[in-house]
Amino acid sequence: MDEIRNFREQCEQIADKQKIRHGSKQKSNAKRTAAEAAYHLLANFRKPPGLSRGGIWHKLAIILYGGKAADLFDYMRESYKSRKF
Repeated sequence: MDEIRNFREQCEQIADKQKIRHGSKQKSNAKRTAAEAAYHLLANFRKPPGLSRGGIWHKLAIILYGGKAADLFDYMRESYKSRKF
C-alpha cells in the first residue's frame, strides 16, 4: 500500500509541473496523471485495459486519484485515443 501511496505522490508532483496554454480549457493534471498511471500499471501486469466506464482501468484510476466520486472517464478517453495506431 505504501508503494501505491508513493507512486501517487510522484504522479502528483509530475502533474503539478505540466503547463497549460493560455486560453485553453483547464484540465486536471492530477486526473490525467492518475488515468495514465492506471493504464501503465495494468498494461505492465496484465493485458492493456479496455475503455469502459466502471471497468478495471476506471476503478484503478479513481483509487490513484484518491476520490470515490471522481469522474476520470474523459481523461481515460484522451489517453486511449492517443494510443490508437
